[in-house]
Amino acid sequence: MSGIAASDEAFNQFQTIKNDKGKSLWGVFQIQEEKTVECTYLQEQPEGYEGGKDETFKNFEEEVYAGVVAYATENLSASCAYIVVDFKFEAGGRQQAKLVLISWCPESKAKVKAKMLHGSTLNAFKDKCDGIQGKPIQAATFGELSYETVFEAVSGI
Repeated sequence: MSGIAASDEAFNQFQTIKNDKGKSLWGVFQIQEEKTVECTYLQEQPEGYEGGKDETFKNFEEEVYAGVVAYATENLSASCAYIVVDFKFEAGGRQQAKLVLISWCPESKAKVKAKMLHGSTLNAFKDKCDGIQGKPIQAATFGELSYETVFEAVSGI
């Protein structure tokens, strides 16, 4: 355990993802100055995403989750982060939503110290964020961050 904890502001941002269903869809949390975990990005609901429940689940991959991958590609190729997503999917003939934690730690470009701090802070961050469903999903490559890979982990396929 690193002794690094989420700030009150980061916890409040997490709560908006958890409780304000549909308003804040996902967020990126990163260790700042080796002292605290802060929310560095919060994705609000995109324009036109206010459709009915069926549309929300049907369009989630293209309209929401594609933004997670694009943000990671553009901003996190050499940085570790915790990504919290209100993940929507259909499995077993029913629509489901789970609050998931993705531990993003790129293999080749992140510095060793950053990886060690990230790994040793993961459980403390998860414990602070009550409501995360299941184990954190480990992702070190963009393939592991894909919708299909996260879907398999979340749906238990």
